Amino acid sequence: MTTYTRQTISKWESNQSSPDIQSCKAMADVFGISLEELLDENKK
Repeated sequence: MTTYTRQTISKWESNQSSPDIQSCKAMADVFGISLEELLDENKK
């Protein structure tokens, strides 16, 4: 599992930066969802 600093996550949450595609894939795997589901901004 990849680890991310609090500062990195804070920047993602505040739209100061975005995770790269490899980080997105790793997070989708951790959450047990597809990359498409992770990136779907229309889902609630």
